[in-house]
Amino acid sequence: MHVVSAHDVRVVGSGGGRLYAAHYDGASWQEVALPRLSVLSATANAVTVRDGEVWIGGTDRNIYTDSGTPRAFVLHGNGTDWQTTYVPVPAPTGDASEDRMSVQALAVHDGTAWAGLYADRTKDRGLARWNGSTWETAAAPGGDARRPPDPSAVPALRDR
Repeated sequence: MHVVSAHDVRVVGSGGGRLYAAHYDGASWQEVALPRLSVLSATANAVTVRDGEVWIGGTDRNIYTDSGTPRAFVLHGNGTDWQTTYVPVPAPTGDASEDRMSVQALAVHDGTAWAGLYADRTKDRGLARWNGSTWETAAAPGGDARRPPDPSAVPALRDR
């Protein structure tokens, strides 16, 4: 959930392999049409809004196109179109079928989007930064890109 004001609230979720997003305008909720990522299983975990742009992150596990390898994704909406990107962060085990990284937190700070990542089994965390055309791993204070401290220690993630 991301609350801009009492008249601008965003929520995300998933069910039946389908992503779900809704916007509250102060009077009513409206479902937001999202691109379908996966035939079978996609989950949305995070949403943030900055300057009218919406960022949604989670995990896509499309067993029909990529042997079931889970991928961390981010959808970026500008009010008209959605852009789908995948965060190319390897699972800490080195085996994507053994563990998966998923986007668990999103923030936009000074025009830069940040994604906080988490691995299910190993409980490792990661951090990625959108450079305007692709995601790249980023080291967090006190850690490397795959084992940084808690994301709330990073100002860009804590302040949004």
